[in-house]
Amino acid sequence: MAKEVWAKLGWRENESVEENMARVRKFVLEYRREIAPRINKRYGLNLNPEDENDGRVLRIIASAEHEEDECAFCNHVECHKRQNKYRQPDIAGLITRLRAGMNTRWVSDISGSRCYVGEKLLVASNIKQACLPEKYTQCTWDDYTIDADNERAVGIAKYLLENSACDKSLYLYGGAGCGKTFLATLYAKDFIGANRGRVLFGDLPSLLDGIKRTFDSKGGESAYDVMERYLKVDLLILDDIGVGKLTDWNVGIVYELINRRYNDGRPVLVTSNYSLESLERRLKTADEKSAERIVSRLRGMSFEAYMGEHDRRKED
Repeated sequence: MAKEVWAKLGWRENESVEENMARVRKFVLEYRREIAPRINKRYGLNLNPEDENDGRVLRIIASAEHEEDECAFCNHVECHKRQNKYRQPDIAGLITRLRAGMNTRWVSDISGSRCYVGEKLLVASNIKQACLPEKYTQCTWDDYTIDADNERAVGIAKYLLENSACDKSLYLYGGAGCGKTFLATLYAKDFIGANRGRVLFGDLPSLLDGIKRTFDSKGGESAYDVMERYLKVDLLILDDIGVGKLTDWNVGIVYELINRRYNDGRPVLVTSNYSLESLERRLKTADEKSAERIVSRLRGMSFEAYMGEHDRRKED
């Protein structure tokens, strides 16, 4: 339900917290009014969508019905293979208690354990929305060759994945073809698989081109919309920072991205052909102040890991 609400409404920065929450409460009430007639008729109930407790029951039943639909899809085959067996939501038990006039504060007990198929579908959907490089989306850690050049980078990546309380970012640099983008993709997939949140992968030249295209669009996505998409995800991957033609405008955009995520405590995973020291020198050719600020923030928020100069693409 929460996912449906935010997908439809979003969070409006130009509104106060109270205005945002009022908009959400209005949507939730409309949703309860929409589902109440069907659920009351199907189960012989008289739940009032205007009542907070009854409304909560309505939403939980609707969610449980959705989970039942997922179960019908595979008939529990996948879930029964697991050591921790899947427990379906107990809608019938809830209905029995409601009809008996029992207090419904316990209704959260209706929820089952997470459906394995539903979990896989959710992860697959989030991976698709992350815009990861198609070349690596089907790859696993078994496909990644670890050697003296990249073992420190891999070690840091796995440490961050295993320690969700650590909010540090990761800066990977090395020669072309050394495996930076491959490692970043594996990291993103594990981040999503661990339900750590949404990920968005963007190679920097394409990101900048996307913003420029909005300047000529009429009534379409604005530059603000593009930036917000990259600013609000739980993990942003910026690939190939420092490549291409540099101007004060695009260096300023990079600063805005890094600075906002730094201030919001949202991690980034950055790949580059340049060390942070070399990146600062390169960016300074376009905008000295922004270059210093970008690298200062990246140093403060990131682990920096060198991955060598060996071009592994030549071995493919």
